[in-house]
Amino acid sequence: MKDGVETSARLVPTSSGIGQIILDNPPANALGARMRADLMDALNAALADPEIKLILIRAEGRTFPSSVERAEIDVPQTDPTLSDLCLAIEHSSKPVVVCSHGTALGAGCDLLLAGHYRAAANKSYVGLPEVTVGLPPSGGATQRLPRLVGPAVALELMLVGRPIAAPEAKRLGMIDEVLLGNQSVAALDYARKLLEAGAGPRPVGAKTDVLRDGKAFAAAVKTYRDKVANANHPAPKKIVEAVEAAQMLPYEVGLTFEAELHDECRRAPEGRAMRHVMWAEKVAGQMRLPKGTVPKTFETCVIMGGGAAMAGWAIMALDAGMRVAILDDGAEAARDEVKEVYAKAIAAKRMLPQVREDRLLRLSVAGPSSGALSSDLVIQTDAAQGKATQERLNGAALLCVGLPLGQAGEFADYPAPNRVVGVQLADRPHLSKLFEVLHTADTDLAALAGLVVLLRKLSKHPVLSRASAGGIGSSVWGACMWAAEDALKRGATRDTVFAAFRDYGFTRNPLRSGAVAHPTENGRAMPADEIIQRCLAAMANTGALLVEAGIAHNPLDIDLTMVSGYGFPKWKGGPMQVADEDGLMALRRTLRALQDEDAGFWSESGLITDLIKNGQRFADRNRF
Repeated sequence: MKDGVETSARLVPTSSGIGQIILDNPPANALGARMRADLMDALNAALADPEIKLILIRAEGRTFPSSVERAEIDVPQTDPTLSDLCLAIEHSSKPVVVCSHGTALGAGCDLLLAGHYRAAANKSYVGLPEVTVGLPPSGGATQRLPRLVGPAVALELMLVGRPIAAPEAKRLGMIDEVLLGNQSVAALDYARKLLEAGAGPRPVGAKTDVLRDGKAFAAAVKTYRDKVANANHPAPKKIVEAVEAAQMLPYEVGLTFEAELHDECRRAPEGRAMRHVMWAEKVAGQMRLPKGTVPKTFETCVIMGGGAAMAGWAIMALDAGMRVAILDDGAEAARDEVKEVYAKAIAAKRMLPQVREDRLLRLSVAGPSSGALSSDLVIQTDAAQGKATQERLNGAALLCVGLPLGQAGEFADYPAPNRVVGVQLADRPHLSKLFEVLHTADTDLAALAGLVVLLRKLSKHPVLSRASAGGIGSSVWGACMWAAEDALKRGATRDTVFAAFRDYGFTRNPLRSGAVAHPTENGRAMPADEIIQRCLAAMANTGALLVEAGIAHNPLDIDLTMVSGYGFPKWKGGPMQVADEDGLMALRRTLRALQDEDAGFWSESGLITDLIKNGQRFADRNRF
């Protein structure tokens, strides 16, 4: 405690001469400004205490730090910065042991790498995923990691951004020890052994053996520079530049260079867009529940209705730990497909055989049944059979009806309209990231929240919208398709439209197979940038109309839907993010310039008018 305020990093001396600095900033021990300051104070106190011979840094709670505070990602860090803190740890005159558990990612991994001795709990993970949100590391990892594992491994870890398990991190040389058993006890035991062995400071920055073979280092850098030459955002190239600097520049100059590159990427629009999408994924399906409302839990699932979706739904439910019954003429074929998917997962070493066996034991199949159904969750893949299915359900079951894209969910005449939702998917269930959940104002909130929890547990992106409107994705993408096909009537060619969408970064094209170009009276050939401008304006305006009408909860949901399900490039962030980046005045000018062509379609949403009048952006309308 400091000045009456509980500190997020406290120094706890031990009788053995070890000073423990314990990080405790629930829920995720984020390395925000307060924790960095508290940790720096604790470090200085440990250095000043003559009784402390060795410093141990570890964390309480479910995980070691995995990031800075979200509010700090897009602004310069206040002092002490993460880089300052890591350098102070590395320059400590007393040996510093850093022991992680849970997931030491990003800033937490930087902190781990700064230690003189590094350990991680068994079944924990370490990694540097900053590239996935458009950033290079900011705490010195581009300079320390190559010194520990070599440039090729360091670049692979930072450019892919995938966390690795503690045993693999030890094998690569990233950490020195894997701790077994209780993490706090094991960390203290490890520190005690080092102290008894006379271990002294061992700064990573002083390690130069990897740097001496300049030819091999340069070859590794060139290999990865070639790999990222066509990256869609600047961070991969900047990571390569920073690692190259580890070999070419003095150590602390390299750290400064990393900080400059990080700041450059932080200000890049592509990075902002990627972090926008990251946040959209994090809050997807977030709901305000009345006090006392507990999300429903699902332990059993019945799947029926036929089609290829049944196997995908079964895989999801089995992966979530549920007991699953498929009741359909195609049940045996669905089970065979489930087995095939799991077999491929085992072959790719993504699943253990015993895990597959456990899941298959929870799967039963049978032909169609006309009797009562007793289950927590029922999936009906045939929308036409939804009402009849609910008539057979027990009172507590939630019915999920698979709806074709664009079809409204009309549940008013169902026996229990408050316990039915529609689900729209752009792909098969187990392969789709986006799940559009269509509900009504009367939908049971505990059941709806339970479904959201289930989908998030499975790393899906649930987006909620009003059932009667037919879904967000079909409306916004439908507007894009209309604008693209209208462009064909006004001088665009199919090839130009395809090229415009490909070059912008879309993975889908907006033209139906029957859409044909028509020669215009003035013979004007519409350029690619105008095609994209029209389509982006159509999407943003339609998204604004959906938010204005309460069909979509947030502009953020529009962007997540387009990125996760309709091929919109992640590094652009979605149509609402693009409109915010370009300015809503620019969007208004485009819409007004096109109103003479079709006033009904191009008339601007009242939300756009209101936001401009109040000096706001779409982002200001995100409510959670």
